[in-house]
Amino acid sequence: MFNSGIQEITVPQLIITFYNENKEMIWVDNLYLKKGIKQERKLRFNYQIPLNPLIKIVSDNMDLCFVNGMHNKDITSKILPNRIKNHTNNKLQKVNHSLFSYTKIELNSYIGNPK
Repeated sequence: MFNSGIQEITVPQLIITFYNENKEMIWVDNLYLKKGIKQERKLRFNYQIPLNPLIKIVSDNMDLCFVNGMHNKDITSKILPNRIKNHTNNKLQKVNHSLFSYTKIELNSYIGNPK
């Protein structure tokens, strides 16, 4: 993970999303790195893909999904009125796993005391 910013990343987090063969999201995991990352520095990390995670889809119904107290559909239409669905599907990384076919790693760079 590389910090290209001008402030130290105090709480570096990786968000790892797993997809099935149809590129449908089926599981999300995260990993917090133990050390912060100073400006213009990198920090190596290891993440072991679980062999047999217990995956249970509770619901894929978004009718009762709220963001900051507002219904998800209201937020989506205001913030992303021309959203392109699945536009990142061609950026997924192929993995060799019995449950997952693709993965995506995103970085969440939290700065604890911004200046």
